[in-house]
Amino acid sequence: MIWSVLVELKQIFEMGRSYPWPRPQCCPRCSSWRVWGHGYAARYFDGFGEALLVKCYRCPACGCVITLRPDSHFSRIHTSRERIRDLRGDAPKLRGDAPIKGGRSLRGGRS
Repeated sequence: MIWSVLVELKQIFEMGRSYPWPRPQCCPRCSSWRVWGHGYAARYFDGFGEALLVKCYRCPACGCVITLRPDSHFSRIHTSRERIRDLRGDAPKLRGDAPIKGGRSLRGGRS
């Protein structure tokens, strides 16, 4: 499970494992209060030549692994949300707000 948190990538790059990651108060899946540290995962982000270490936690009750990710980035995308918006310019929104050819929205419903 991915948990978005407000962090600075530059600080994560500089501090590495010593970065003070926030800890979830409970498991987002089962709400158990026991959440243990589960190490780090290497993730790549635009503007950094090497992988950055992001913190992982594990819930012993349900086995859920929670990987923290910067709120500034979409899941599975290396480029920041802000950069994507800059590159898109006036392109239609991706949430089905803009109709496309044939009168259908991007979600597949009628507009």
